[in-house]
Amino acid sequence: MPAPKSTDIFRALRTHLDVNTDVPIRIHSYRRFNTGLAHYVYEVMTDDGPFVVRMADPEHSNGIPGGVYWHPYLRGVGVPIPDLLGHDLTTSLETPFPYMILERLRGTDLGHIYDTLTPSQKQTLATQIADIQNRVATLPHAKSYGYLSSYEHGSILSTVRLPNGGGSAKSKDAVQSHPSWHSVLASGLDAATRLITSAQIFDPAIVDRVRHAAAPYEPYFASIPPAPFLDDTTTKNVILHEGTLTGIVDTDEVCFGDRINALALTHMALLSQKADLDYIAYWAEAWHLTAEQMRIMHLYTACHCVYFMGEMGQKFNKDAPEPVDPARVDYLHTVLDHLLQKFGTFPVKNGSANIS
Repeated sequence: MPAPKSTDIFRALRTHLDVNTDVPIRIHSYRRFNTGLAHYVYEVMTDDGPFVVRMADPEHSNGIPGGVYWHPYLRGVGVPIPDLLGHDLTTSLETPFPYMILERLRGTDLGHIYDTLTPSQKQTLATQIADIQNRVATLPHAKSYGYLSSYEHGSILSTVRLPNGGGSAKSKDAVQSHPSWHSVLASGLDAATRLITSAQIFDPAIVDRVRHAAAPYEPYFASIPPAPFLDDTTTKNVILHEGTLTGIVDTDEVCFGDRINALALTHMALLSQKADLDYIAYWAEAWHLTAEQMRIMHLYTACHCVYFMGEMGQKFNKDAPEPVDPARVDYLHTVLDHLLQKFGTFPVKNGSANIS
């Protein structure tokens, strides 16, 4: 289906914001955010200020209901997320795109301004994100593992599909309830293999290097409970204004498993943009990670690295894939080599998966 038109966006906004006023809201302009692989996300400027409209392709719309579902849970434990001003999860000829309308937080994604932050600002932010994850961890455990749209409905069907009927951006098996944390990781590596195979930029066999490295850690994976964490508080979705955190966005799912994975994805995001890793060190310090857990963090980062490889050459919900940069291909090879040198086998003691 084609992307939403301006009429779709404005109709959604007016449906909810014109309800309590006799004067129709005046819309001046709108723009699409250039981050995100799944939804169509717009900033709409009005007389009453900016608003965010998030819309989903109706064929891949499970994320929007998840965002609505988790909103009160996350607000309830003190996660700073934007106000939810309205939503419509149904589709029709008049409104073909499920949507949600949100407060526009001041600021921009961490990745856009990371290099401008002082060490003190990075440490403060890392401590805040670690605390936010601690708050999320107080929510009830799930009965299964993975990226869940709710406690009742199991794992989400990701809104991004691979070419030629492949899997989703998180995993082809994301629609299934994962019986273990190891199953979540394995399905993620399977998804990376499918992405890499479809793009034909890297050799799919490169994923086997990560599988081989992960094999000795199965006792550790088995010790992980289905505990909640926000998986995508990385260099995107963490919004800052003038160096200060204003909130977290894109909370369509809560992941259940090992929250060190969130730190690892942030680690890979910073490696991808060739930034310093001070923020990672501050976050790990806030969680009091052990040497064993840091090795696990590097293993998870390697899992994300092969997925980043698979994203190259993919169109996702854009009009066309970005041109392939040979230098970036070489760089990701170097990053993976470096990560695979960072960990080795170690005996996992009972309780070593816990983070204070």
